[in-house]
Amino acid sequence: MIPPLLEIIQPITDEEACIGFSIEHGLVYGQPRCARCRKSTYRHGRVWRCTNHPCGWSKSIFKDSVFGNTRLLPQVVLLIGYLWLTKCSHTSMQLITGCSSATITHFAGLFRQLAANEVEEDEGQIGGENVIVEIDESKFGKPTLREIRAVKSVKSREIHGANFP
Repeated sequence: MIPPLLEIIQPITDEEACIGFSIEHGLVYGQPRCARCRKSTYRHGRVWRCTNHPCGWSKSIFKDSVFGNTRLLPQVVLLIGYLWLTKCSHTSMQLITGCSSATITHFAGLFRQLAANEVEEDEGQIGGENVIVEIDESKFGKPTLREIRAVKSVKSREIHGANFP
């Protein structure tokens, strides 16, 4: 369920709250171990740093997340995601966030892909006892020039379930 805007107003207006919200809800990876010396790490702004200072290891908290590879503030990315979830139009998203059409389109595609990746495919049975399941395959779109010529050369021909005289 999508929370009301007032419940997430703090994370979309304050970077620290946004980072805390993102860690808490698994939008970014939680506190890792140091990749070099396996010691614990601490967060310094937008970076995880190794507690063993001579080691010097650090990693962006946004690496490999929806917030990575963009110059947008994390709050703006979170707001775009919220607006996408609420099925807000691209034009409205542009007006609310001040982002370009290309940016909104990029993130909408990214969120769509993330949502599609979370959908689990179920190969179970469809229907059941005394239940009739009808499956229909349809192809929509304009016929190609080749299909039009083929239809014209034969009096009546069925193409993709449509009858062309």
